[in-house]
Amino acid sequence: MFRTVIPIVIWLLLLQYQCHAEQKTTTDCSKLPKSIAPQSCCRFPEPFQNPILNECYTLYNDIGQCFVECLFNRSGICHQGKCSYQRAIDYLDSEFALQQSAFKDIYKRAFKKCIAKANDVLGNMVKRFSRHGCHPLPEIIRFCIRNEMFTSCPNGYWNERVPGCSKKRDFIRNCIKDN
Repeated sequence: MFRTVIPIVIWLLLLQYQCHAEQKTTTDCSKLPKSIAPQSCCRFPEPFQNPILNECYTLYNDIGQCFVECLFNRSGICHQGKCSYQRAIDYLDSEFALQQSAFKDIYKRAFKKCIAKANDVLGNMVKRFSRHGCHPLPEIIRFCIRNEMFTSCPNGYWNERVPGCSKKRDFIRNCIKDN
């Protein structure tokens, strides 16, 4: 009986210590962490493949709002400022690079959450944020998806060597409402 009680007591003490340690390490939500490119912390694949990336880069020559709108329109995810989760799923299912990826399901959840949030919360109000005649909804969705990929990164893909990555991930997880 003592053989089973001792490991349980040790496990409970370790659990109590771990919980106590987690309570001490809180995220300071008043200090925005420095900007870090999500893909420098988590090696997630780009969902848009080279033909679309090259075409949009040739057309817009920068990675701004019009470039992102081009990516979403050329992939079929968005059309005339309306973005569809089902079209995103169809696109993700057709992309060979994502078929065997640990990120495919994470991308699907991210697109579902981000498209719903952008369409429902932002709606027509978002049109006033249009730049150069390009609709801002795809850029907002892409930003949301990159944050989702960042915060849901599988262990084997997280890069601990980049300073500030964990701090930024904790900030997004703990400080951004309904992230």
